[in-house]
Amino acid sequence: MKINKDDLYFLCYIIETLGRKTKNRRKAIVDALGRSNIEFIYKNAQVMHCEPIDVVCYEFIEKCNIKDGNYDIEVYCKEKPPRALSIGKLYCRLILSLLDNEEDLITKTIEVLSSWLVDEITNFNTSLYYSVLGYLKECYIKGEILDY
Repeated sequence: MKINKDDLYFLCYIIETLGRKTKNRRKAIVDALGRSNIEFIYKNAQVMHCEPIDVVCYEFIEKCNIKDGNYDIEVYCKEKPPRALSIGKLYCRLILSLLDNEEDLITKTIEVLSSWLVDEITNFNTSLYYSVLGYLKECYIKGEILDY
């Protein structure tokens, strides 16, 4: 599969937005969507991005029966959280940095967005979101937050 960075970015943005709208961790959104819907969003991103984000999200909330959770990032964030677009871009860059030539993009996307690191990144009271990509990649590989 040829990788389209813009389509992956859109997919990550949708997952982040769904998490915020339904107050769910990103892993719960990935699980609720399932692989087939994740592939569908990725493959149809060029068309779907023309729709308002709220409409796209509502369709998947209904289709996948995504219930509201209790992970409201605004409650956990002392200041205004970064925009969902910014977080989507970070996820996209992280996934691409971790992807090797033989791995499937959708599998890696599911793996990364279901990981412990994404929970850490969405704790916006820490500075992890602002860390350089190389550091985040190493944390993911090592399975822990590393000392600087």
